[in-house]
Amino acid sequence: MNKWKELVKEIMREQNVTQTELAERVGVSQGAVGHWMRGRSTPHVSKMNRVLRELGMDNLEVVQILRTAEQRADYEAHVDDLSRASDHDRDALHRSVSYFCYPRLTWAVAGTDQPSRASYYRGDAGVSGYEAIGSAYWLKVEGDAMNSPVGLSVPDGTEVLVDPGLEAQVGDLIIARRPGIDQAILRQLAAEGSERFLKPLNSTYPVYELSADCLVVGVVVQAMFQMA
Repeated sequence: MNKWKELVKEIMREQNVTQTELAERVGVSQGAVGHWMRGRSTPHVSKMNRVLRELGMDNLEVVQILRTAEQRADYEAHVDDLSRASDHDRDALHRSVSYFCYPRLTWAVAGTDQPSRASYYRGDAGVSGYEAIGSAYWLKVEGDAMNSPVGLSVPDGTEVLVDPGLEAQVGDLIIARRPGIDQAILRQLAAEGSERFLKPLNSTYPVYELSADCLVVGVVVQAMFQMA
């Protein structure tokens, strides 16, 4: 409920939608919307979904969590499989569908100190078996700065899953924002003595010092290359 409420409040602010206007769209009183936004009452799931639709968030559906319509279809197919499975297979199916849905963000959004809650629920999303600590998201790699002919390589077009809740360790691939540059970059965290550096995997690109005013916004926990 809190996640839904905070998301709705932020979208209302962005769109300059008042409680009265939203109430008219949804077909309830302004007082009801006010109680929802203050947490004094919880609307029925159908009303919560109606609010999301009226605010242009058609890609979301409220159940016990926020999920996409695609996830719902996967879940319904899974339930159908469970109804026809043996006890042993049913346990295996339960284990096999442990996944989590994370949004795809732009590099500009990822470079902010704290991307707005609304940005996490716009556009498409991808799933992963990784259970994030922070508000994780996918980014699509652009360019060849992390493309290497040998060893670790993250070529153009790779999707990386980023967890902002992890503390970066030397050797990790990280998302960082350098001072004076709004867009985030993907680099490997390297060290030499007590100094820390942002290292590209492509040696033709420069190595940057990880200065005190450089912001590390997340750690890459998974990479997935999308075939064209």
